[in-house]
Amino acid sequence: MKSRKLLYVLVILAALIAVTLILTLFIPVLRRSAPPLTMMPQQEIKKGEEQPEETQFLFEKKENFVDPFTSTSYQNWKMREELEQKANEIELLKLELERTKLIKELRELRGEKASGIYYSGKSKNIPVLLATSLSENNKRALLLIRGEKRWVKEGGSLEGYRVMKIVKGKAILKTPQGKIVELKVGGGK
Repeated sequence: MKSRKLLYVLVILAALIAVTLILTLFIPVLRRSAPPLTMMPQQEIKKGEEQPEETQFLFEKKENFVDPFTSTSYQNWKMREELEQKANEIELLKLELERTKLIKELRELRGEKASGIYYSGKSKNIPVLLATSLSENNKRALLLIRGEKRWVKEGGSLEGYRVMKIVKGKAILKTPQGKIVELKVGGGK
């Protein structure tokens, strides 16, 4: 009980000290008088006089800027930046054109058509196996010959080529000349 009373007394004493400190520090600041208001004399503009020049806007100042280190104006600097950017764009376009030419040439060397389908051999009359479809009762192969895509069942024929057997990713065909050819999906033999 004694300790509680002592604690209350200490808290009240601390609050009194804080209030006196605040009053002594801030009251003199509040008592200071504000500086007197002064009116600036306005210049009377006569009807015959011209108005003084207006200040330049920021964009006008920017255009009149001269770099102190290189002594070039803002317009020259801006034109130089645009020229460098255009030169970079032209260089990138040249590289892209060269890249497309090389890809086209590479495809021609590999015997690849523009659509990305490989031809085995140089003749378009030779079929290309694009896909196989295997189910319990129906085995089919998607063949590309002379630019036409057709599904052919196992045992069926297309343009003189007879499909002998179809397995996953492969098809065995008999040519019109009687040769047996094994085709893989994508044109490989």
